Amino acid sequence: MKSRSSALLHANPFLLWSSLGVKTLQMSTAAAQVIAIRTTRMATHGLNPNAADRREMTLMGAEKVDAFSRAGQALATGAIPLVAGMAGQALRTSMDLMNASAHLAASRTIPQTMARQRKLADTLMRGAPDSKATARLAHRALAPVHQKATANARRLTKKAR
Repeated sequence: MKSRSSALLHANPFLLWSSLGVKTLQMSTAAAQVIAIRTTRMATHGLNPNAADRREMTLMGAEKVDAFSRAGQALATGAIPLVAGMAGQALRTSMDLMNASAHLAASRTIPQTMARQRKLADTLMRGAPDSKATARLAHRALAPVHQKATANARRLTKKAR
């Protein structure tokens, strides 16, 4: 069942971008919870933190470096093929647009002009950037940060109870 829903998600750009928004909201909410819990602990123990507080403070910096470097790596490795694909697509589209424009300019009748205008419009629409690939890259980049923030929120809210 999960693979079917995942396939549906990756097939529809609207669902991809919507789920990215949901994950961003989850991450932001979890981060706010973690900040509140950690700030309260720091304020409570002040200048004399116990061993658990010192471990938590050390973890704060290390986990951010790890999560954001994994996010940066996902962006770097995913952006290269995405940009290369977009450059190739832009070149193909520009050639197709030049061809469709030349045909339109050479039209001799109204029906021929209408048909060639439609061909030009279709070429313009087909040449739109691939929103799905961009959304998938954004998901991969957000994943490590989302994972760390939500895991911390679960872990720290259990300890706070």
